[in-house]
Amino acid sequence: MTKKGGLGRGLSSLLEEKVETGTGKVHELSVLDIEPNPKQPRKNFDQEALRTLADSISEVGVLSPILVRQKENGLYEIIAGERRWRASKLAGKKKIPAIVKDYETKEVMEIALIENLQREDLNPLEEAMGYQTLKEQFGLTQEDIAKRVSKSRSTVANILRILNLPDFVLKEIKNGKVSLGHAKALTSLESDELKKLLLYEIVKNEISVREAEEYAKKLSEKKRPQMIRKNLKKDPNLIEVEHQLTSKFGTKVLIKSGKIKSKIEIEYYSQEDLKRIVDQLS
Repeated sequence: MTKKGGLGRGLSSLLEEKVETGTGKVHELSVLDIEPNPKQPRKNFDQEALRTLADSISEVGVLSPILVRQKENGLYEIIAGERRWRASKLAGKKKIPAIVKDYETKEVMEIALIENLQREDLNPLEEAMGYQTLKEQFGLTQEDIAKRVSKSRSTVANILRILNLPDFVLKEIKNGKVSLGHAKALTSLESDELKKLLLYEIVKNEISVREAEEYAKKLSEKKRPQMIRKNLKKDPNLIEVEHQLTSKFGTKVLIKSGKIKSKIEIEYYSQEDLKRIVDQLS
């Protein structure tokens, strides 16, 4: 039996029977006695989807109990089910079904993260970052992660590869303009130059995943020999300077040397990107 009490308890909780932890029993807890996990991986909740869930809860109630642990102050911290809790509050519910379990802080973080990764509305970047956290903070292998989120190990491996893409691609994935299938096609290309060409087709011309895969194949076949020949002719010192400038400005920089005049080309992808580069030059 877990001792109840402590400052901050709601009156309704003080009048309830004592709650047994770790039994798997479902309890009706006051929504006012429940707090979200401050280290919850998901920070943003779609308000329209939350409203839809609240309407459903108003009609049929919460069909699946949330999972909580009891804190030292007597309140309950959500381990899994924050959306259901938020929607219940939005629906004006006073109580919510909950299972009370004893978990260490690290276990709570892992469970909360895995629950989010099992959701269908994550974008590929959020999913990849979640897998990376499970690897780095919890020491899970790709096989471990695959079992926990009910996916194949190869799927987990492919999603993790997204994190190796350059920032200008990750930005478009985050904005929802590049799907997982498109991202996989982009990872097949070796250079940032080729990735930019394919990214343009994906974002501006809205090509399908199949078209992106075909385009990536053609780029790899046609551009690689051309790039090799081009680099063999270029002064190695200029290539080194290009690399330094590319690193400094965070975008592709090309130096074109001519007999009479030469020029430096700095690429940018938005007005915001242009302002950032101008600020650096200033």
